[in-house]
Amino acid sequence: MNGTNAATIVFRDESTGRVDQKLIFRSDEHKLTIVERGRHWAFDGDGELFRLVAEAHRIRLAYLFDPLLAVHISNVEPLPHQIAAVYEEMLRRQRAPSAEGAVGRAGRVGGAACDTWA
Repeated sequence: MNGTNAATIVFRDESTGRVDQKLIFRSDEHKLTIVERGRHWAFDGDGELFRLVAEAHRIRLAYLFDPLLAVHISNVEPLPHQIAAVYEEMLRRQRAPSAEGAVGRAGRVGGAACDTWA
């Protein structure tokens, strides 16, 4: 509720599945109809699908809590100096390659044709 004369209604478009919300006022109340009565909350959804989506969101946000996530979820056990070299040195110095550099190196093999990443 937004005071006594307004409310935010959250709804789902059945044709697209899109969830949206709209602010309505007491003066719009006569335009509303209840299409289907039901429970406020239903827990009869697919549990496996919920678990899959929850895990996907957890993985998507995991880097916020663990900056070394790639190392921790891999089957590789790096040595401490390797972690320090990559995460403390190389990633700080890394620059994004330019489009011009990529075009200039296209099709070339060998150290002489490559830019340095200093």
